[in-house]
Amino acid sequence: MTKKNILITGPPKSGKTTAINNIIQLLRSRNIVLAGIMCPEIIRDGIRYGFKIIDIKSGREGILASINEEKGPRVSKYRVNIPNLEEIGVKAIETALSDDSQVIVIDEIGKMELLSQKFARVVIKALDSRKPVLGIIAFRSFNPIIKRIKSRKDVLLYTLSRKMNQTARIKIINEITNRLLFLVRDQNEKNDQAMGGQYRAMR
Repeated sequence: MTKKNILITGPPKSGKTTAINNIIQLLRSRNIVLAGIMCPEIIRDGIRYGFKIIDIKSGREGILASINEEKGPRVSKYRVNIPNLEEIGVKAIETALSDDSQVIVIDEIGKMELLSQKFARVVIKALDSRKPVLGIIAFRSFNPIIKRIKSRKDVLLYTLSRKMNQTARIKIINEITNRLLFLVRDQNEKNDQAMGGQYRAMR
């Protein structure tokens, strides 16, 4: 089975977000159309205040979790905004499944995000789809969904560590980028062949 879903994992501060951002930049430089979500930190006065959720194609964004949220389930010191997660995050991935995007980005598949069953379901739909998925997944398999995703035969899992040197990081970034470029080319060829078959059938 083709390992078309590429996921990055590792403990906190191991460089997962930096790696996925570098891969995204490299893919965009090759004119690859990306869709999905990013969940960057919100830093104020050097303190992590929470996390945003951003639809990377439309630019729409909202608060995923923060220390000042008054409602929503608590994860550590943050409360998670489930409506934003579903209205922005779930819709972004659903749209990516049927639009012109070539790679679906999911940052991240973790404890906060999996509080939503809708999010969990759309992630599985993306992994099951024909489109390659680039994502970050929780390091600890605290959730059975995490365990199942990591054990999928179509998932290629890269683990980063805090002690990993820059040369090793660059190697992984380039390896993931090249694999995604290959997967996109392969999918484009299959689509072209399918369209050619439809054209001949019409004649």
